[in-house]
Amino acid sequence: MTLSNENPQPSPCFAMLKVEAKGIVYDKTIPLASQSIWKCNPKNVVQLTTQQQHQLNSL
Repeated sequence: MTLSNENPQPSPCFAMLKVEAKGIVYDKTIPLASQSIWKCNPKNVVQLTTQQQHQLNSL
């Protein structure tokens, strides 16, 4: 799933990255559930209340 202007939906997938002296790298300390670096689960998507959205927009 990707973000688009027509159907803005967040992806349930993420990859944990970290910054090191050599650059941005995949964090290998996070256990893999599959052969992919992507962690995909619908529970990764958090629904914000209208108040929470307004608070974020004011930052």
